[in-house]
Amino acid sequence: MSPVKSWPLMVGGPAGEATALMRQRYLVGTKLLETLSRGLFVLVCTYRLSLEEAGRFGLLATVIGLLSFGLGFERQIDMQRQIAGRSSLAIRRRMADTLRFFRAHYLLVLPISMLAATLAGVSAWPLTLATVVVIGEHLSNQAYQAVLLNQRAFPLLVAASAKNSLQLLAVLYLSWREPEALTALSILQVWALASISYVAIAATWWGLWIREPLLQQGDELPAQTLSEQYRASALHFLVGLVAVAALQVDRLVVGGALSAAEVGIYFRNVALAGLALQIFNIASFNRVAPGVYQHARERTWQRGAEVVKVEYLRFALVFTGLVVLALLINHYSGYPAHRFGLQTLFVLIMTAGVLLRTAADYKGLLLLSLGGDQELFRNQATAVVLGAAGLFLLALAYHLPGAFLGAMLTPMIYFLLNRLSVQRRYGQLETSLP
Repeated sequence: MSPVKSWPLMVGGPAGEATALMRQRYLVGTKLLETLSRGLFVLVCTYRLSLEEAGRFGLLATVIGLLSFGLGFERQIDMQRQIAGRSSLAIRRRMADTLRFFRAHYLLVLPISMLAATLAGVSAWPLTLATVVVIGEHLSNQAYQAVLLNQRAFPLLVAASAKNSLQLLAVLYLSWREPEALTALSILQVWALASISYVAIAATWWGLWIREPLLQQGDELPAQTLSEQYRASALHFLVGLVAVAALQVDRLVVGGALSAAEVGIYFRNVALAGLALQIFNIASFNRVAPGVYQHARERTWQRGAEVVKVEYLRFALVFTGLVVLALLINHYSGYPAHRFGLQTLFVLIMTAGVLLRTAADYKGLLLLSLGGDQELFRNQATAVVLGAAGLFLLALAYHLPGAFLGAMLTPMIYFLLNRLSVQRRYGQLETSLP
């Protein structure tokens, strides 16, 4: 019996390709719903809370996002390299190894984080709620990575989408019927309840799947120890950490260089750009990453580069078209978005920044597939340092317009460095061919 392939890499004639395409659409649609509901949840909370409470919630959401990233340790890159396109047996074995890694990593990261929060003055109840939310966010983020490797994990993504949608509906209800009850703490309680429900569903699903017998298919993998997993993902985690810094450092710089009102306007525009980048990761980047890694493993590098080029052009055209449409609607409606600080010039600058960042990420994917992990890390670290310095100087000199222009420096430098690195790698590969 031939190995069962994980989708979206499933093949098998026209019928098989049609089935795989349909499953891809369900996957992308479900993940888009999950991301949009999460993004709207944050936006609704930010806009409906009082200014002081919105600040608390914004800080809380940032810390939760950083901790959930830290718990993940960027294990998905090593997993995709090893098991993209392999049998369900191999995939399940590596997932089990990774879950053991997460369990040990929780025991390392969470106590340190909780101690730091306690020393910072966070009381026990909010700290407990936040810890539950961090775990729920981490596991729901992992659901998409799992379903990219095996279709059996699709219920986890559906549950994550339901979790975020219910959170959003609960906050909308509170803001409409009981606005005085909408506080950062009440939102955290809703978030924690949804997270507990999701963790229970995920644990039940895994318990059922791990007991399901699979045929021995000649595609087994040896167990991967904790130390091997830490070594395999350490550099990827550092690269991801720098990537997170690339997306967050501008907020810190702007917060120290501009007035409170200017910072508010900047954050509102940047929040929309961040949502666009999340949609890109789901609809385009994460969907094609396993295939690019597989092309690299099979030494068909040019096919991987062609996939990246087509996918980027699709995203750029759709995204630019939607922005232009939104600006036209705003113009002919009398500029209603201006009262929220969303000005046409700033939106156009952030659009250019999103296009630069997505282009840089795709070049980075090609570089990773070619084994340029350390080079990618150097490129991104250089871009963050130079971009942050340029942003600070521009914000001091030209205030809000300078901050928006400065925000484009990091993705622009990152793109240029990654492009040069990929060109150099392809040149080396071509000269090494017989």
